[in-house]
Amino acid sequence: MKIMNVKDSLDNLTSELRRVGKRGLEKPKNYLAIRSLLDQIQYLTLYDDFLSMTKTNLVHYTTWDSALRMLKNTNIADQAEVCEVVKPNLRMYNYEHSNDPDEGRIKPPELKDIEKKIIDLAKSPKSGTYSDSWVERMKTGTGTYGCSFSSGPSGIEDDLTYWRLYGNDGKGCSLKISSTLERRIYKVRYRDKDFTQRSNQEVKEDTQVAQRLNELLSLCEETVNEAPNEAKNTLVDFAVEVLLNIVQSYYHLIKHVTYEGEKEWRMISVMPKLSEVQFDVNSKNIIKRYIAGTNLDKMLSSASIITVGPTVPNPDAARAYIEHLAKETHKINYVTVKNSKQTYRQVF
Repeated sequence: MKIMNVKDSLDNLTSELRRVGKRGLEKPKNYLAIRSLLDQIQYLTLYDDFLSMTKTNLVHYTTWDSALRMLKNTNIADQAEVCEVVKPNLRMYNYEHSNDPDEGRIKPPELKDIEKKIIDLAKSPKSGTYSDSWVERMKTGTGTYGCSFSSGPSGIEDDLTYWRLYGNDGKGCSLKISSTLERRIYKVRYRDKDFTQRSNQEVKEDTQVAQRLNELLSLCEETVNEAPNEAKNTLVDFAVEVLLNIVQSYYHLIKHVTYEGEKEWRMISVMPKLSEVQFDVNSKNIIKRYIAGTNLDKMLSSASIITVGPTVPNPDAARAYIEHLAKETHKINYVTVKNSKQTYRQVF
């Protein structure tokens, strides 16, 4: 699918919504077309980041247990009624457990106004679906999940700093993703909480995003007003959800400037269905929530690499096991599995 810049994408969506709206929403097929078009809103980037359109060779560091769960998919495959081999999925964690205490809370002032408008619409008589708890979850970002990637020069899949930060002190694995991802990935921006310190470029970027969101909100309200009464509530609810998806995604693409050295990229999913949420009970004192992301086997290309961390016990056996899961169980024959070359003292 060709990825257009923000202006062209927004112009195309706007004109198509108005074209369908003029045909009248009393006909079911036109109403379904509007629903389909509104659904596209959440996939708009709202800012142009051309690197994110072409970025390759991203690396995801994770724990050994998480890597096994991705490839084994134990929560599904171990059910007795499931006989077929389930495809491995990338795991996306709830940002409530981010290492940045300001995660999702560095909110550009330009977006606070549009966020309030959307939430007011969710609470209005036009919408009867969203409870106060749903709105509160969305406002606090506790329904936002993501997967983090590192990017850099060749060899970043076996980098000592990243092993310490994200690879469970070397006891995990890294997954080098060279193919185009099914979901869009975005470059994280690093900001100070004091918005008086923003650069002119940052102010311009935040202002443009707010303007585009306001335009989309106005368009959604215009569409709702023209819809038959029996369709208004559903369309309002749908518009609220996709617009707040964008707002929360944008907030979670900003981290505090002290984390700038991570050079992080992110895949984000906002407010999944509760039925999709799974739990990691092996996280010591914290039970982490996560959801399944995009299919891992589709993300691995001929140049992809899985690296076993430098402090994984019995690394040769660990490498053989991961290779078996990838190649024998899931038939990902083109992935390369290797051991880390980093020297790292193990403490027993």
